[in-house]
Amino acid sequence: MTGAVYSGACVVHPVTRVKICGLTCVVDALQAAGAGADAIGMVFADSPRCVGVIDARAIVQAMPPFVTCVGVFMDQGTADIESIVAATGIQMAQLHGDETPDECSRISVPVIKRHRVLVEDTRVTLDARMAAYTSACNVSAQMLDPGGGSGVIFDWSLAAGMAGPIVLAGGLTSVNVGDAIRIARPCAVDVSSGVEVSPGRKDHEKVSLFIRHAKGCS
Repeated sequence: MTGAVYSGACVVHPVTRVKICGLTCVVDALQAAGAGADAIGMVFADSPRCVGVIDARAIVQAMPPFVTCVGVFMDQGTADIESIVAATGIQMAQLHGDETPDECSRISVPVIKRHRVLVEDTRVTLDARMAAYTSACNVSAQMLDPGGGSGVIFDWSLAAGMAGPIVLAGGLTSVNVGDAIRIARPCAVDVSSGVEVSPGRKDHEKVSLFIRHAKGCS
């Protein structure tokens, strides 16, 4: 990631990408894409944000070009994931469980591997946990997240300078995402609960504000 460019009240992070996660309907997904989201996420794991295959396929088909559709899974097995990939047309799989590097490599679409950041974690422990996944052939990025949808943040400086594409998640809002990006310098940021009206339904104003701040202009 290149350095930030400061211009008055606007702080531009040229390559920071934004993923809006936990989408369950076409209306919210289209709004997120229209507001500038680079990716949208749909949860297929056990969650109040879980979406069905039919609704997910409708969301994927409604997305404009260059918006990546990501499916979120948790210890669901390769066969189940591949079935959903085929049925919906999602372009990436985000794996939130204890999936091994080998299991990641069996997925036919690029993978984002999520690592839970624990209170006791240090840069050393995180680097060690993530190291094995750097050689998995289709792990395109690794996500640091204290707890899916919990709204908990962590010490963003732990991610600063990490090699490889890093996605930052956990407790992000329009208020703090600019600071998170300046400190951690991630490839992308991911938000779900921070832009919701209720689990699975988005506050369109919060979504737009989050994307605007993440992309640099307050």
